[in-house]
Amino acid sequence: ACTAASDAAAVRRTKMAALAAHRWLAHGSAADASRVAATVARALPVHGPLWAYWASELRAGRGYEPMLHGCAALERALTTVARASATAEGRPPPVAPLLKDLLGSVEVVSALGSGPCEVLRTLCAPHLLNARNLVWHGFLPRTRFDSVGRPYPLAPPVGGPGGCSNTPYPSSLAAPVSRTADLAPYAALALTAGSRTQAKGGLEGDEGRLRPGTAVTSGDLAPYAALVLFFVAVCAESAEKLAGRAVV
Repeated sequence: ACTAASDAAAVRRTKMAALAAHRWLAHGSAADASRVAATVARALPVHGPLWAYWASELRAGRGYEPMLHGCAALERALTTVARASATAEGRPPPVAPLLKDLLGSVEVVSALGSGPCEVLRTLCAPHLLNARNLVWHGFLPRTRFDSVGRPYPLAPPVGGPGGCSNTPYPSSLAAPVSRTADLAPYAALALTAGSRTQAKGGLEGDEGRLRPGTAVTSGDLAPYAALVLFFVAVCAESAEKLAGRAVV
């Protein structure tokens, strides 16, 4: 029971983090997005140049490709952070680590912090939101991420609690334990993606299951795409800082 309650709390925190990331990316300033895009392009030469395009797609109401390709970019970015962290400490870099090993590694946790890593584990763990696998294997249709022609229904308005729209990153992720209260008014907007067939686990598991009589909303999972792009940017900035203090 303790584990189930802990998992449910982790999912709620991740959903609120996704809403905050979506508010920052979809409704934040273009100047902030351009600055972050330049950092990502410098630090992550493989996927970095595409970050600006994915961000613009998300801002235009098209979140499917950003989520699909962003998950691959995130895994590569985490590997970059792990290797940069090991190099900075004078240790041999890890070789082709699995995603679950990356998120629990000393290198990544020390670079990103335990709170953000917990959000990432919740987002990707098969028994929790399982976002990467559900998207990559085609279990979620494009319409769950795309909302062209109208605002995303779950994006909080600019200028809400915490002033996230005026800061580079959502405060709930910068301090995931102490500042999630910033988003308390948005708790009722937590993503309610549901499934008629899946009993538990995944973006459509028990914690996010629709209540009877409710309907799936077009674009309701777009905030998760914003969360993925946000963490790609976080990894890029961390990798740059680590490269600056690498042991020669």
